[in-house]
Amino acid sequence: MSVPDKKRDGSTSAATPPVRKWHGFPVRLSSFWVGSVRADKTFGYSDADWQGIKASLARVGIDADAVTVGNRWWARSDPEAALVAKPKQPLREQLRELAADYLGLAAHSKQGDSLTPRQEATEIRKKLNKLEPARAALGSRLLLFIPEAADAREALTVVIAKAKRHVDKLTAEGSQSKLNARKVHIEYWGELMRLWQAITADQNRRQRERGLNPFLLACSTPAFPKVTSKSRVNDFCKKRGKRA
Repeated sequence: MSVPDKKRDGSTSAATPPVRKWHGFPVRLSSFWVGSVRADKTFGYSDADWQGIKASLARVGIDADAVTVGNRWWARSDPEAALVAKPKQPLREQLRELAADYLGLAAHSKQGDSLTPRQEATEIRKKLNKLEPARAALGSRLLLFIPEAADAREALTVVIAKAKRHVDKLTAEGSQSKLNARKVHIEYWGELMRLWQAITADQNRRQRERGLNPFLLACSTPAFPKVTSKSRVNDFCKKRGKRA
């Protein structure tokens, strides 16, 4: 992802970046969970916090105030594509929303009302029991006078197929809790790493590796102070196959 250039009117624009494949940090929590749980509306980065984040990006020659990214990319089914998609929003705003969503997710999991994979699979099956008769009804000859009925049936077929595949995956995971507070911040770091690799894609490898650890610390410390430390972030980066 390239840093946008300033136009004469003060707005910014960015060239479409090359498509890159990233490996080594699979995000285990689905975008459904991150996007549906109530965010922590009280969280925000202070000016001092933002200066720390800016400094971490300045280390690799990037002006954080000039960077824009895809709106709520972490809550999309394809976050890598969403990162570079329009509409784009200022980096500071998106980092705040990202942290607020994961803080909300952490609070939700602490309440003990999150579902295990098996329980989630059961709930999805209940929805499938309603969707499948609807798909069958859309194929009725009595509805041939509605041109959109065939397209609706085809779309519903895709939805049902994807839901069934997800049920199979959840069933295989068993009864282990899908969410726990200790894991949420790890998933949050995974999204920060995804973001870092995107906005520093044009920098050299050594700069990116040296700057990653400070960036994660600067973003995460205000949001997850109890679990964020240099050693933990360093261990996280090493496990993801990246040097801090």
